[in-house]
Amino acid sequence: MLLVVFFHRADYATELKLHPVPIALLTIVSFCATSLPHYKQKFSQPQFILFKSGIVDFTNPDGFSRYQVYQLDSLIVISIEEIQIAKQAVIEDDYHKTQILSDLDLRLVGDSQEPYAKINDLTKYKTLRDSLTVNGRTAITLKHDSVSDEMNFKNSRLDGDFRRSMNDQLLFEGKFRNGIEDSVWNYYDDSNKVVTKKYFKNGEVTRTEQFENAGLVSEQKHQTRDDIVRNKYFHLAILTLLVVAVLARLILNFRKSDKDHIIHASSFLTVLAMFGLPFVVLTLAKIISSWIPYSYSNFFLDLFIEVFFIYLITALLFLFVLAVLKLRSKFDLVLYILLFSLSVVLIEELIQMKALF
Repeated sequence: MLLVVFFHRADYATELKLHPVPIALLTIVSFCATSLPHYKQKFSQPQFILFKSGIVDFTNPDGFSRYQVYQLDSLIVISIEEIQIAKQAVIEDDYHKTQILSDLDLRLVGDSQEPYAKINDLTKYKTLRDSLTVNGRTAITLKHDSVSDEMNFKNSRLDGDFRRSMNDQLLFEGKFRNGIEDSVWNYYDDSNKVVTKKYFKNGEVTRTEQFENAGLVSEQKHQTRDDIVRNKYFHLAILTLLVVAVLARLILNFRKSDKDHIIHASSFLTVLAMFGLPFVVLTLAKIISSWIPYSYSNFFLDLFIEVFFIYLITALLFLFVLAVLKLRSKFDLVLYILLFSLSVVLIEELIQMKALF
């Protein structure tokens, strides 16, 4: 497909007496731009918005979000499965989901107006959102997809008790507060007995309990964003200590060495090390990162940029080490590889930590 477009544009450029090379570059840039991913937030829990009908047409969403519209006389209820977001989540957790939920009605209005746009400025949709809002409290029972939902709204957002049933059999129930899950959610079996309990705090699941014959059989605690941040500080402390320890060992080797024990690398080996050792550093850094929960990650286009700069910097560092500092023991090269790898991971984890706030 890309080749067809390239040749077509190249022929067109020839007709206009334009050079085909810039056109080819434009084609590649255009292809990369249109190939960028469209980030989405999916919702495993039911999410609904209540609006006045007849002002905005939500019935034919022509974008990357997925939602279903239900017409109720002068009102519409919109069930949202996933919605497009501006950028990739740093960590796919309930904390990030809650940030999206906090202004879900604004995002939905924005998505209806600009379905292919990655919405950044939500404030410009407030006036339109307010014109759609049903002020006060509204209780609605909605039958859809073979299930029935009993919902309570405060203005446009779910607020209060929520119950879902099928053929008069209760499936689950819980509470919302300003559109965000709150308190305890109970899930039932065919005998109307609780089989699962989920405990929410500020929209984040903190604990899940499984029951059998009314008895607790398992309990699982979940990490919240605060837990992740706390653990990140611990990981950063360990990485810092390791960097300091390796650096101290290298400084000690440098001070203890004399001219007779300096290892001189040939120009060929220096150049070879410059080109080869950065790959070793990158590989070791990724291995170390794989041992760290919620480690730094990047979109593949940014990853190439990251690899390029790390490769360039470490290549220059190895040149400085081999040509200027010299190796002072037979283990120094291994220590330098470890030092640079740990430093890369430490910097990436600092970037990750900054992005978590």
